[in-house]
Amino acid sequence: MPIAMHVYITFVVTTLMIMSVPDASKMLILSRSASAGVSAGFLTLVGVKTAEAIQVVIVSFGLSWLILSYPYIFEVITVLGAGYLIYLGICRWQAASKSIVEPGKEGSDFLTGFSISIANPKTLIFLAALYPHFLTHTLPVAPQFFVLGGTFLFIATLLDLPLVLGGGIAEHMIRSPRIHNLLKRFNGGVLLTAGVFLMGLLIFR
Repeated sequence: MPIAMHVYITFVVTTLMIMSVPDASKMLILSRSASAGVSAGFLTLVGVKTAEAIQVVIVSFGLSWLILSYPYIFEVITVLGAGYLIYLGICRWQAASKSIVEPGKEGSDFLTGFSISIANPKTLIFLAALYPHFLTHTLPVAPQFFVLGGTFLFIATLLDLPLVLGGGIAEHMIRSPRIHNLLKRFNGGVLLTAGVFLMGLLIFR
């Protein structure tokens, strides 16, 4: 493996934390599964993951070029990424009192899932924030990007599949204002914790 095992395990744990956070794509998958059945939810899931795969490729090529051309940019991206996660976590926590906004459901399920995911910068920003912490930039970065990107997509898909299968129950729970506010606070807490954790990795590595 082109990445040390302890670094890889840390990446897996961090990805699990971040990708467990509810977002527009997850709510769309839940909604389609609840309203139109498992097949609709699954097609929506495929659309979302196709968009995420494209974003993984974009980030991998972009960061690879930056790290090889400008090594000092490695530290800058790391600090900015961790800072963004902390900022976003605080914003999500403060937004707990706001009302829920559901994504639209027009068009085919695949295209709807693809559109809402490709327009959401979460994957691009989170990968740009995560990757530098787990790369050894003195070694070839292409194999490292392949492992990290593949792992990210696998975990993201694994976490979203239960939303398709249990869409009806989950959708019913999310419609409760109290549960929704709790999810927003959980969302903010996870992002804030992840940002502090990543900043700590930079300081103490």
